[in-house]
Amino acid sequence: MGLKIIFIALNGIGNTILLTPVFINLKKNLPDSVISVLALNDSAEVVRNSPYVDEVIVYQSKASFFSRLLFLLRLRKKRYDLSFYPYPNVSIMSALMGFVIGAKKRVNFQYRLFGSWRRFFDTISVPVDFSRHDVEKNLDLLRALGMKIHSKSLFIPVSESDKKYACNLLSGMVKKNDALIGMHIGSKEGMRIWPTENFASLAKKLLAINKLKIAIVGTKIEKGLVRNFQEFRQPNIINLIGKTSIPQTTALIGKCRLFISTDSGPMHMAAAAGTKVISIYLGPHIKRTAPFGEQHIVFLTNKATMKSDKNKNHIYADEITPEMVFRKVKEIVSP
Repeated sequence: MGLKIIFIALNGIGNTILLTPVFINLKKNLPDSVISVLALNDSAEVVRNSPYVDEVIVYQSKASFFSRLLFLLRLRKKRYDLSFYPYPNVSIMSALMGFVIGAKKRVNFQYRLFGSWRRFFDTISVPVDFSRHDVEKNLDLLRALGMKIHSKSLFIPVSESDKKYACNLLSGMVKKNDALIGMHIGSKEGMRIWPTENFASLAKKLLAINKLKIAIVGTKIEKGLVRNFQEFRQPNIINLIGKTSIPQTTALIGKCRLFISTDSGPMHMAAAAGTKVISIYLGPHIKRTAPFGEQHIVFLTNKATMKSDKNKNHIYADEITPEMVFRKVKEIVSP
């Protein structure tokens, strides 16, 4: 048996998707390794059934402090050879968790507290380059160990049954020559949400395009957002909110010609599925969490990073309007 490795990946769905290239490259560098991922319940599905991950361990984040400590001490008994704590958790707590689990070699990003004491908690401290995308930051964990980077592709395991389920959801709704547009209108962080009335206005404009259908995905957050808008109850709107798992959503988005989203987990699912994304960013995290790949289009109101952002598909404006987004979509889907 190869090295026993654990990732302490207590991140949201989007951050976990951005971590998936690390698992691919780790398996290519160490094919006999046994990789475990400690994940939150919501994001565990991103890596469950992945050919690059051998075990998914769900962390009970809402349990008492004593229960969580006992849980980590039980993991310590597994005697891991190597542990990683990926970005964006750059804090003393990340170092303490890795120390309690007690792998022989502990790789973490440098954190600001305790100065040289970090050497006591981590065996390898990797400097954080804040100008780089989170995918590149996390690959730096492997680079610090001298590993070769073979791929930067995002990966979500999608089974044949997931693909069949997605096809069945669209059966009878989407015809062969229809242009299917995916849409996700919410976010767990309210500051990232483009006003729902803007999405409603955009949907109304889009449905005027011949043979265009819109599939809306999401969870209870999106269910609450669309409830009061008649625009989301039109015949060519396919409301799939709450009807798909993460792999099923990825399979569904893979059938879309284009995916329109806020800065959210489904945006990264679209990038993983290979579907072109139009994303509407209201927060400051464009360098960190933009949809990964040069082909995606991002609208931003935060002009502070414009001079340093070299991606010509990123569009900066004082205000992002439905008309602006509509013109870009029409440019893409029109014959």
